[in-house]
Amino acid sequence: MVRSGINIIDTAPWYGDTKSETVLGAALIGIPREAYYIHTKVCRYKPEVDKMFDFSRERVLASIDGSLARLGVDYLDTVQVHDPEFAPSPEIIIRETLPALAEAQKAGKIKRIGITGYPMDILRILAERSPVPLTTCISYSRYNLHDDSLASSGTLAFLRSKGIGVINAAPISMGLLTASGPPAWHPATPEIKSLVREVASKCSAQGVPLGRLAMAWALARTDVSTVMVSSASMDLWKLNLSMATGDSPLSEQERVLMEESERTFREALPPDRRHWEGLDVEKYWAKLGRMLLVRSKYPAYADELGLGERDVSGAATGGGGTI
Repeated sequence: MVRSGINIIDTAPWYGDTKSETVLGAALIGIPREAYYIHTKVCRYKPEVDKMFDFSRERVLASIDGSLARLGVDYLDTVQVHDPEFAPSPEIIIRETLPALAEAQKAGKIKRIGITGYPMDILRILAERSPVPLTTCISYSRYNLHDDSLASSGTLAFLRSKGIGVINAAPISMGLLTASGPPAWHPATPEIKSLVREVASKCSAQGVPLGRLAMAWALARTDVSTVMVSSASMDLWKLNLSMATGDSPLSEQERVLMEESERTFREALPPDRRHWEGLDVEKYWAKLGRMLLVRSKYPAYADELGLGERDVSGAATGGGGTI
C-alpha cells in the first residue's frame, strides 16, 4: 500500500492491546523509513475499565518508548492524545499530557504533536489552550454522510484557523454506514442505527453499497486534505484506493442516490441527534465508579459481579472503539 501512495499509517497501543503496533512493526521491516509517516497515540491502553486511560506524564513517556520498540523505528512522526474527552478534566491534558509530549519531542523521539477526539468541545479547548504547538487533529465519524457537524459546528474552520491540519477519520462511521450494519459495540443510538438500516436497504435495492456512497461523500470534501480509513481486507483497500485516485467514480445513478441519502439523514434527524456525543463518556464513568465502589466496600462480590481484576469492558478497535 505504501507503493500505492498511502504514506500516513495510523495506529495506537489501544488497538488490539498493542497488537496493531507489533504487527505493523514487522510489516514495515525493509521499507525505507522516509517512505511513510507513523502516527500513534498515548493515553488509552487496556481493555479493563480501570486500566483503560492514563493521562499522566510518566505513562505518556513510557508509552512512547513502548511504541518505538514495537514499531521498530527511531522516531515517531506524530503522537496524538487519544480520546481526551475521557480525562477527568482537560486541565490534566493541558498541564501534564501535552508537556510530556513536548519533552519527548525535544528528545527527538517524536516529530509532531496531535490530538484526537469525538466531541467538538474538547477539540476546541485543546486547540485554544494547548501549551505546545499542535500539528494535527483526528476527528472521526463527525464529517460523513450521516453527520457533518465537524464543519457545520464551525469546529473545522476553528481548528484550521489555529494552523492545525484536520484528518477526517472513519468516513464509514466505524462500520455504521454499511449494508451489513455496525459491529455490536458501536455506540450509535438506536434511532441512528434504524435510519441507517432504512437508507442502506434503499441503496441495496438499487444494487449500490451504502459504504461506497459514504466513502465518495467524504473524499469529495475539499476543506480537509486527508481522509483516514481502515479496512478488514485487501479487496476493500483496493476499492477504497480506486475511489481515492479517481479510477472508480460514481455513476450518475450513484451520485443521485448519495445526495438523496444525505438529504434523508439531514431531514430525518436534527443536528443534536445525528451523533452519540457524551454517551460513551457517561458509560465509562458509571462503570468505573461502580467497579471502584464494589472493590472498596464489597470486595467479596467483585468477581461474581464481573468487577474483579479481569473485568473486560472495552472493544479495542480502530476508529474509536467503545466502552
